Amino acid sequence: MHLIMIFSLLSIISLFAFSASRLLDAETQPIPVKVRKNDR
Repeated sequence: MHLIMIFSLLSIISLFAFSASRLLDAETQPIPVKVRKNDR
């Protein structure tokens, strides 16, 4: 049971960190990747 709880907590933390990193990347890079591909 403890392993399942720890695994669930780690998964939630990883998802939160991933979403936070994506938000930071969006703020630092206002131009989407799709626009860059179209410019090429």
